[in-house]
Amino acid sequence: SLRRPPRGLGGHVVLLGLGKIGTRVLTRLRELNVPVVCVESDPEARGLATARRLRVPVVLGDVPQEGVLESAKIHRAQALLAVTSADTTHLEAALYARTVRPDLRVVLRLYDDDFATAVYRTLRAAYPGALTRSRSVTHLAAPAFAGAMLGRQVLGAVAVERQVLLFAAVDVD
Repeated sequence: SLRRPPRGLGGHVVLLGLGKIGTRVLTRLRELNVPVVCVESDPEARGLATARRLRVPVVLGDVPQEGVLESAKIHRAQALLAVTSADTTHLEAALYARTVRPDLRVVLRLYDDDFATAVYRTLRAAYPGALTRSRSVTHLAAPAFAGAMLGRQVLGAVAVERQVLLFAAVDVD
């Protein structure tokens, strides 16, 4: 069975989504001893077994449903990480969380780069005192993909605001 968030929980990260990416993020956060509460809409999600094994509380339900983020104790969280595949769900979660906690740290994984840029600028303007990050998956992956296509060994990519800095090994004759 899944664990429920304990009553006095606070200072944790609310993680939306336990798919492939969400499961990796959950595992890494637990390796760093960061307290986490997961929110997942699919009772058959691949990451639920990992959450059980790591003894991480999970709230089953859709984010837009009333009471789901409250059950995850969003009002006492230190951050919200939205890593599902639904951009609109991420935006809804971020907007709701900010009404509860205007200073909440929010990280959104968004697919459309133009949408990610608009969300980032809007949230930054509406909540200037809060830390907001939005990243487009395709925008982050494109430089590494292009480097690999050109035959370079890509060592890493680092997001800096709305740009990506690519590190690659290049043979020079």
